[in-house]
Amino acid sequence: MSVPKNLKKFLDKNHASYQPLTHERVITTSEVAEVHHTPGREVIKSVVIKDNENYYLFILPSSKEVDFSRIRKILNSKSVDLASEEDFKEIFSDCELGAMPPFGELYGLKTYADEMLKEDANVLFNAGTHEDTVKMSFEDFNKCGHPIYANFAA
Repeated sequence: MSVPKNLKKFLDKNHASYQPLTHERVITTSEVAEVHHTPGREVIKSVVIKDNENYYLFILPSSKEVDFSRIRKILNSKSVDLASEEDFKEIFSDCELGAMPPFGELYGLKTYADEMLKEDANVLFNAGTHEDTVKMSFEDFNKCGHPIYANFAA
């Protein structure tokens, strides 16, 4: 498994039980779901959002989209937008662009997760590359990530 060392160390430090998986190179989380024959709601994507001053990591099912009006309310900000890859490539310097794991703590980012994630027993997510994923229980994901839960998926 060729995932960032800090991710492996983070999961092990939190005593998480996880299954590393390797697959053909795919770019989108919907392709990850297809390759692993997993429902899109169980494959989670990491979306970097910026407001006027900060970057945040928002985690949601791959089958959903971000509702920016809800995120503005959550962040109490008048202006929020998707961060460009150029904006955050330095933050996730140990990852391929678009393959960031869902643990903002690893990168100094406040992390929000959509309430929908609580509905499934397992989650599957990118592990720093477009060929590597991690499967783990929702319980272990929650224990490791300590995200702030809110409703922001549409």
